[in-house]
Amino acid sequence: MSRAGRLVIAGLLLGMAVPTPVRAGTVVVAPLAARDAKDSLSVSSLISGELDFQPDVTKVVEISTKPSSSCLSSSTCLGGLVREGGGDQLLTGSLARSATTYTLDLVYYDAASRRTIRRKSFTLGADPEAVADGMTAVIREMLTGKAPGAEEEEEPSAADFAMASAEDDFSFDQDFEEYNPEAEARRVAEARRKAEDTARRRAEEERRRRDEEERRLAEEERRRAEAEARRIAEEKARRKAEAAARRRAERDASLRAEEERRRDTERRTAAAAPDEFDPSLISFSSATGQIKVESPEEITFARPSDVSVESVSPTPSSRSSYDAIVLLDEDDLDVPPRSSRDSRSSRDSRTKTRRPTRTSSTRSSTTKQVERDGIGIQITARAGYSKYFGLNFITYGGEVSLAIGKTPVHAILGMEAYSVNRRLPPELQAQLGRPTAWDTIFPFNVGALYKLDRGGKVIPFFGGDAIFGQYYVDPATSSSSWTFGLRGRGGADIMLTDLLGIQVNGALGYWSGKNWQIIDQGIGNTGLLLQISTGAAFRF
Repeated sequence: MSRAGRLVIAGLLLGMAVPTPVRAGTVVVAPLAARDAKDSLSVSSLISGELDFQPDVTKVVEISTKPSSSCLSSSTCLGGLVREGGGDQLLTGSLARSATTYTLDLVYYDAASRRTIRRKSFTLGADPEAVADGMTAVIREMLTGKAPGAEEEEEPSAADFAMASAEDDFSFDQDFEEYNPEAEARRVAEARRKAEDTARRRAEEERRRRDEEERRLAEEERRRAEAEARRIAEEKARRKAEAAARRRAERDASLRAEEERRRDTERRTAAAAPDEFDPSLISFSSATGQIKVESPEEITFARPSDVSVESVSPTPSSRSSYDAIVLLDEDDLDVPPRSSRDSRSSRDSRTKTRRPTRTSSTRSSTTKQVERDGIGIQITARAGYSKYFGLNFITYGGEVSLAIGKTPVHAILGMEAYSVNRRLPPELQAQLGRPTAWDTIFPFNVGALYKLDRGGKVIPFFGGDAIFGQYYVDPATSSSSWTFGLRGRGGADIMLTDLLGIQVNGALGYWSGKNWQIIDQGIGNTGLLLQISTGAAFRF
């Protein structure tokens, strides 16, 4: 090689040895190679955040491809990472952790010059706060080559250019003609293909991870829904069981109370009644002989001459046909030996009389009558139909009846609503804008009913009442018009229980008022009033 050629090469080497300032543009950050993925992600995030605050950096791009330790020494591999992120420079490296420190081996690569600008190692404390505090100085030194507080940039060392000279496309020990653009293009294409394959694998892994996470969440949601449905079903079953147990307890308590009332009534009835008749104590006597039954196995016959019978005259008002029967106990029969039969008249025969037992139907009627004695108030809610001339009323309301002492006569007081849908006069149709209107009046009724309560389920009644109410108010004078009338009443209470029943009611009478003809044409001031209704009756 000529002298001039050597001088040119020497000048090139000198130019390459002098550090050329690289202005950062879009910096690509690849995850640091580390054993712990969590440490790699945390430190890489700190590096990206710190680059965002550097004035020479216009944009920071993070990629997911993590370089290997051999890639950090290969310009081709580092160039592929820069192209994957679409940036101008690349900052990546490796991370090693000890018990108290982090060791960072960082590489700063420039895509335009296709060489590693700077590679340095840093040691930071393992405390996260120490890493965050020291990261600003580390990034600044990697971008500018100056350590914090240094006046000038350090001179490039042989290590700064070791990788560039090893991976450069040409070598000063070889001729320039040995550079092969096709081989470089193949290497670039291979690196791009590998980067794409890596990105595709990572995307597939991420998609599988998301699918698995979605399936896991769906399964957890399904299990939660099943558990909630099971809990709701168990709660409903528990409440249903509690309600059934409560109803059973209430029913049992009601039955016990009813049984206790029945027994108490029977005890009071038995205490007030005379001694009951016991058929086993009956002894029949006749002119031919007298039979005394002591037990089913033994029957003793006695002759009339051996027994002294004392006659009893019953009172018609309190005795039955059985009251004349003479009952003999074992001590009442005194049969002496034949030698002493003549003295039998000197001995007294004691007799006992018993009254007949009341029948079960008598006790049942007495019990029902005693139970009915406590019922004095009845509240009835009714609905029905009433007609007065051409007015067809729908009626609904209530009535209270109160027993007068222990008599079957009940005083009644009630109020009902009488509603009718009537056709309006032409002038009112034009004024109100509709042909018909609902009108309602609220008449009161007071009277008395006679109830034939014989202890059965159906209790007929009849009686009468007076009915009166306001039916018209003069809009000019505000004066009221009232109607008065009398009705006959009849119907029946059909008792489902001792406290609840159904009432069927009918009423027929009249009422009268002086202004009924104002209400509608063809309505007289006095006329027949009919009503039929039914409803629920509650007794207390």
